Amino acid sequence: MILAAIAQLLRDYKPAGQAVFGQVGSAFNVAAAMKDGLVKPRQVYVIPLPSGFGNGTQDLGPLMQQCRFEFGVVVGIKAVDDPKGEKGPAVMDETTKAITACLLGKCPVQHADRIEITRAEPIGIKENAIWMLYRFKTTVPVHQE
Repeated sequence: MILAAIAQLLRDYKPAGQAVFGQVGSAFNVAAAMKDGLVKPRQVYVIPLPSGFGNGTQDLGPLMQQCRFEFGVVVGIKAVDDPKGEKGPAVMDETTKAITACLLGKCPVQHADRIEITRAEPIGIKENAIWMLYRFKTTVPVHQE
């Protein structure tokens, strides 16, 4: 549910009425996201990352806990008309700004805390493309039903 909401935020991000990301999808992990290479110049995939749970509280009624929900956004950027990659740093900066503008401070689902970014790292370079993993977190309540 949360991952689908995050993917929708990325799909809906259209400053000046134009989509920033050529393709938005979901994957189980980094390898699955990168498997088919890049079709569009800028593709993103939302993936789950290990999450943690806080201590439970139960005064009366159902058990309540907080989940530190972590997810990643795998971004593939393909160099177009730039054989040496000279435009690469500017494209990376633009992509980072777009990712953070789209997600940072947003509440993906009801009762979730605002999304924070925790880390960004390159995870692969091949076929005139770079892959980055942006790591995010939010806190959501979980409870016994």
